[in-house]
Amino acid sequence: VGEDIALFQAILQDLFPGILLPDHDYGRLHEAIDLELQNMGLQPEPALISKAIQLYETMLVRHGVMLVGGTGGGKTVCYRALAGALSTLAAEGDATYKKVNTYVLNPKCITRGELYGQSNPTTQEWTDGLAADIVRRCVSDPSDALKWVVFDGPVDALWIENMNTVLDDNKTLCLNNGERIKLTPHLTMLFEVENLAVASPATVSRCGMVYIHARDVVGWRAGVLSWIPVLIKHLMRSKNPPSQDVPEGEETPASGDGSGGASAQYSLVHRSPSSLALALNQAEATENKAPHPIMPLLPRLMTLFDEHVPHGLKFVRERCKEDVASVDSQLVRGLCSLLCAMLDRVAFESLDERQLSSLLNHLFVFSYVWTIGGNIQASFHEAFDSMARQIFSDLVPMPGSGLLYDHYVDLTDGVFRSWKDIVPAFRYHRDLPYFQMIVPTPDM
Repeated sequence: VGEDIALFQAILQDLFPGILLPDHDYGRLHEAIDLELQNMGLQPEPALISKAIQLYETMLVRHGVMLVGGTGGGKTVCYRALAGALSTLAAEGDATYKKVNTYVLNPKCITRGELYGQSNPTTQEWTDGLAADIVRRCVSDPSDALKWVVFDGPVDALWIENMNTVLDDNKTLCLNNGERIKLTPHLTMLFEVENLAVASPATVSRCGMVYIHARDVVGWRAGVLSWIPVLIKHLMRSKNPPSQDVPEGEETPASGDGSGGASAQYSLVHRSPSSLALALNQAEATENKAPHPIMPLLPRLMTLFDEHVPHGLKFVRERCKEDVASVDSQLVRGLCSLLCAMLDRVAFESLDERQLSSLLNHLFVFSYVWTIGGNIQASFHEAFDSMARQIFSDLVPMPGSGLLYDHYVDLTDGVFRSWKDIVPAFRYHRDLPYFQMIVPTPDM
């Protein structure tokens, strides 16, 4: 992890005093990865580019590589950016690099027989498994393109042990039907895993390791920076709806595949606080139309994220319990999505800048409570409410009674109102069966 780097560097200095290891200059590759990240809708971060280069260096000496790190840490982005950069350089005629073809599968969503192959117990007929079929096709491909077989899923002692002969110097996939598939020099087995808690030493020792720690390589702030241009594009589209449907594959800020991979919707990385200027320039360039009314408030919106999100995340991690485990980038992504959904319903034309600023503050507080504090157990709602009231007391007028969870933002006048105010009155119907009656409550 990040804390170990300084210790490791100190040990190296003790063993080799006065010797400095020079960094290898990957000029064109470094530039290609930077450009690929931008093309993927991400902001190039030196730490992530460094990890992509580490992955490349590891692949040069190992045909089995493990990308280790938590969810939302940038593992998928790392290998996809590297694959795209290598393919781009190969297409430009650079003989040093080759095109990359990736084959992704989840080994935990299928049985071991479906992964490697199995025989029918009645007919003894052999059926190829998914991994066996992919490896066979890669081996039979005569081109010099690199083939990466990506196992995107947890490592366990059941299916990974069958890979031992693949990962060692034999480089052979042994199937239960007696077939042996010899790997070619262009084939790499890439494992994208969260941890190695149940991996055996035999497996770990056969692979090269690249560890990606979300806190040291990527962060939640970059998601916001890359979300801002997409937010403006979405609001401009809502303001001026196109005459045709949205092209297939184009996403809005409130959607996404949740894969954690390369998406123009949310970036995983950021360059520096000055990246806000880049995000604003991107936002201005999203549409060749009049600026959106919210454009002048974007720096203020980013300030709200910077000032309040770290405190909320720290409070949740240290003083609350969650119903479902989450990561910081996931909670901030939810904040962006909910804020976008609320802004999509605002009548910007009827508001001046002061009214819009006040409404934006209220919507941010509402979205903050229901996303950063939306996953915590109900017993911690009062504590989170007290914390939120304290940090937002100078930003918006707080409701006098109840929790912030008990209120919504009225978009007409931009103030907090109780959910009870919009609960429809219950009307009893004599002829309606008892089990079909629905009594409206603030929780529904």
